[in-house]
Amino acid sequence: MFFFTDSKFKLISGILLFSPFLAINHLAHATPQSASQICSDSEQWSWPIGKYSPKEAWRDEFSKSLTKEGSKIRGFSEALALRRQSQQIEDQAFSAYWISRMFYASGFIHIAEEGFSSLALQPANLRTSDFQMAALGCLISIHQHYPAIPISPKIIPNLINFHHWLSLDSLSIFRGITWKAAFLLYLRNPTLPEADLGKLFDVLRGSGAMENLSQAIQDLKQNESRAALDSFELFLHVVEAGLNHTGLVSNPTDEDTEFLKPYIETAHLLAARSAYQLGLYEKAIHHYQEIGLRSNSRIQALNEIGWSFLMLEKYPEAIGTSIGLQLGPMRQAFAPEAPMVMAMALNEMCRFPESMGAIQNFKVHYRDVYFWLKNEAASPARSSEEIYLRAISFEKKLPGPSVPPQIASEWLRGLNFISNQERLNLIIQEKSRREGMSQRGKKEQKMLTSQLLAETLNIHKKISELNKKNKIDQIIRDSVDRSIRELKLKLVHLKRLRIAGKFWRKIMNHDASRAISTRKVIIQDISREITKLNQNLLAQLDEIAENNELVEVEILNGASDDMIWQNAHPQFREVTEKIVNQAHKKDTASVWNWGLTHLGTAGSGEIWEDEIGSLSADLTDECENRDRYLQVEQRESR
Repeated sequence: MFFFTDSKFKLISGILLFSPFLAINHLAHATPQSASQICSDSEQWSWPIGKYSPKEAWRDEFSKSLTKEGSKIRGFSEALALRRQSQQIEDQAFSAYWISRMFYASGFIHIAEEGFSSLALQPANLRTSDFQMAALGCLISIHQHYPAIPISPKIIPNLINFHHWLSLDSLSIFRGITWKAAFLLYLRNPTLPEADLGKLFDVLRGSGAMENLSQAIQDLKQNESRAALDSFELFLHVVEAGLNHTGLVSNPTDEDTEFLKPYIETAHLLAARSAYQLGLYEKAIHHYQEIGLRSNSRIQALNEIGWSFLMLEKYPEAIGTSIGLQLGPMRQAFAPEAPMVMAMALNEMCRFPESMGAIQNFKVHYRDVYFWLKNEAASPARSSEEIYLRAISFEKKLPGPSVPPQIASEWLRGLNFISNQERLNLIIQEKSRREGMSQRGKKEQKMLTSQLLAETLNIHKKISELNKKNKIDQIIRDSVDRSIRELKLKLVHLKRLRIAGKFWRKIMNHDASRAISTRKVIIQDISREITKLNQNLLAQLDEIAENNELVEVEILNGASDDMIWQNAHPQFREVTEKIVNQAHKKDTASVWNWGLTHLGTAGSGEIWEDEIGSLSADLTDECENRDRYLQVEQRESR
């Protein structure tokens, strides 16, 4: 953070944040609904705020600057002027918020975030708390759009104070802001001390769905699967009921429902895992199937659906789900458990050759992946930039070092990579905006200067007309007086604009310099996550390969027993085929044929979609066929 000194004021980091001398006091709290739609195009403020109201001229300039048509550069210059002219702490807080708000509206999110954070982190003060909470609301908005830009946990002490002051003010919009801030801090900072997490949870009491989801996370941490499942389902009931309400989704004023939408799929995934832990496999499958086809959690969900079907002894569904993870675009996904689930299900159906084929399919499909990860683990550490560029080259299909698609796809769909890449894209966008805004500022100064010159000439003309007349023309005199007052006011605005231009340029230069170090930090974070992910994927393949060896032994034992049994019953195959053909004719009318598969079933099966939307393999259960054959043989022997 750096300072620019003027004879009359200091500019802190280019954001003009009010001084830290503010002490907690006990004045009456601001009136409810002092602001609405914080950090949106519809943001509005009602004055006075508590006992504070800026002069009408400042209020008008602030309101104009918030509109789409309002000049953000002029808004910045006016806020800067207010900051210079007044030492009143309310004016300081108001101008600090106003300046940061102009950067936010101009698309300079990193500058705005620094300003809002500094304002929100100043010692909590009832006289300025509305502006501090509005800054916190803007930080929430920034974090929603750019999750890689966090809200600092240092805000927790102020959050507790804000929550206390709002406890008797249930109508205030800022109550929702403190709930959202506590919710985000609770979810995104699991390593916080238990005391801080407890304080955040206290703030969340009474927040409805946000409290439900936070409670569910807390229950998971304590291994309380039953309680967690109940809390997840309560959260989903509240939020999804709101989303399904007519017109509610498209209503931009429904901030809470829109705010919680991104957490729905995660809640379904965690609810499914809680249900699985409890042995409630049908319920687990229901929650897994609520995860959308385009979701980054879809592959995880399909993997775990396969396990759930296996536990329910619904072997065709388990096989079909596993095959679905090995077809088409899914072949580029990292899903090594799918062949294992498939092999286990086929083994339970006494289809030993196909089961062994699934094991072999795993070995073929993941052999190169395994050795690539092994080689990567044994290689010297790569630079952060090199690791990042490999991921980007794969995404953009650029020439470069070969990375198995199963690995690269895991890198790219990770939330860490996605959120950090969005922030890197933002840095590039901000770079292109800097020059554009500077040119716009110059143009605005030039335009206002031209207007002043034209109006000055017009006033001079009117004065000349008055001097030529023998009697005083009161109408012209009044017109001249009004024009002179307006001219002086515009001159004041031009002077403010010219002064602000100097500071605007310094802020832009500082932001450009900071962007270099920020980019470096982001790429280091991405690279650390990719390296950690590679280690986890290798460990996962090692574990699955070891489990597959056990499955393979079991298959071979079962196959040996099966060969002995079939040799003892030479009519088994002929009788079974008749039974299967009859059953097949009855079932095919109610399902959709997905075609033949050659993955581990030697072309002998088909894939179906049943009424609940999962894949199901049309493979007969050879173990059941044995029982049927023995029943037929027993009847014929009578």
